[in-house]
Amino acid sequence: MSESKGIYWLSSYPKSGNTWFRIVLARLLNTNPDLSHINDIDDILGSPIAASRTWMNKMLGFESSLLTEEETEHLRPAAYTWHAQNLQQPTYIKIHDAYTYLENNKPLIPIEGCLGAIYFVRNPLDVAISLAHHAKCPIDWSIHMMGDKQFAIPFKVNKSKQLHQRMLTWSSHVQSWVTNQPLNLLVLRYEDMLANPLESFTKAIHFLKLSKSQTEIEQAIAETSFNKLQQFEKHFGFKEKPAIEGTFFRKGIAGDWKNTLNQEQINKIIDDHGDVMKSFGYLDEQNRPV
Repeated sequence: MSESKGIYWLSSYPKSGNTWFRIVLARLLNTNPDLSHINDIDDILGSPIAASRTWMNKMLGFESSLLTEEETEHLRPAAYTWHAQNLQQPTYIKIHDAYTYLENNKPLIPIEGCLGAIYFVRNPLDVAISLAHHAKCPIDWSIHMMGDKQFAIPFKVNKSKQLHQRMLTWSSHVQSWVTNQPLNLLVLRYEDMLANPLESFTKAIHFLKLSKSQTEIEQAIAETSFNKLQQFEKHFGFKEKPAIEGTFFRKGIAGDWKNTLNQEQINKIIDDHGDVMKSFGYLDEQNRPV
């Protein structure tokens, strides 16, 4: 492991491959051949999700629920900087917030103490399906949320275990991290992670400055295959799954939209996000899905 101290941000719009990457990374850092580590990801990687209210309470020293959304948001950058300054080794923090700036023009994610960020992007045609399954809502609603610039999670802020997180639209979320932020950044497409896992994960592991061999990376990928994750969740559960009935590891494929979405839904997503989709190779020059 690199001797640098600081935070690597693992960022994505929800349902874009972030959790799978964290499981493989945790396997590499934990070296436990079974899957028992997947419910200890936060401990292995050094942190829960950036918006964890429990974690934020520890950093602030008091209950964040006593504050308004705006007050908590303004304290988050300082809390992350303080956390980074007290680290003894790299920490890998999952985050779903868009890369936004506060009213004082300071970024929500501070540069101080940041070693870099990996952004996971996935075809929004497939994101809409996975998001609907995760939220237990109709696909038309998930498509609407992805096009809503005011969209944020969770819905019941004060009663939730997580802080208010600004998602913006899917396109704006992607652009906020990929084009508008000053961090050292690596972008990974979920589709490439599926099609060429060794190449994609090796690139990411090298970006994180971890000394892992190709054999170790290959083994970690094989031991955390989607089928194995599904079986583990079936028998032992997975703590990040929705609180309501359902599963977290649903299909783990690319192109499910072809069998699930109707033409009206496809057209709506392309109308909302066509420019960004095209820039990542999800549309051809005629705006047809690839």
